[in-house]
Amino acid sequence: MQSLPNTSFDVFVNSCTLALQNLASNVVLTSLNYTSFHSFYAPRVTLREYVERIVTYAPCTVESFVVSLVYLNRIANFQGALFINAHTIHRLFLTSLLLAAKYCDDVFFNNKHYSRIGGISCKEMNALELEFLFRIKFECNVSAAEFNQFSHILYEPESFYPLLRCVHPAVSEGCYRSVVTQRNNIEPIVASVDRARWY
Repeated sequence: MQSLPNTSFDVFVNSCTLALQNLASNVVLTSLNYTSFHSFYAPRVTLREYVERIVTYAPCTVESFVVSLVYLNRIANFQGALFINAHTIHRLFLTSLLLAAKYCDDVFFNNKHYSRIGGISCKEMNALELEFLFRIKFECNVSAAEFNQFSHILYEPESFYPLLRCVHPAVSEGCYRSVVTQRNNIEPIVASVDRARWY
């Protein structure tokens, strides 16, 4: 797979948010079609705020973010374009990134860590991971063509060089020790993670 260019934090977050917005449909399915990924109400946190939180606290490689977008595109192809919408995009992105990190990275954090980032329980995170895998028929391999199709979101008009570090500055140059001490200090996303109120 190709090396990705350097990019600033804000540009990266904005690019990921735009890519997710492009994948999401403006149509929300009826209650008859609710899945584990659906929230009862539109989340109070904006998509950009959610992406910024995940980029800040999820110490995974840039390539994992690209692969997560490939997975989201894949689930849209398998389940229909309307499956990704304002009520599902948050959980789908969190789950796809978790799977991408496990598939791509040599070192990754467990489901409990990602559930804390996403504001859901570990039990729900486990269930979402399994359902996501079934919905993409356990097809986790990503071809170079698929990777290149989504890697353009990380480009900006400046000199490029291979990005060999993770997105989070604390894990640059493979220094995961800083994140281990930080992971217990994750700020709660809301006072309550009640599904009906926030998700």
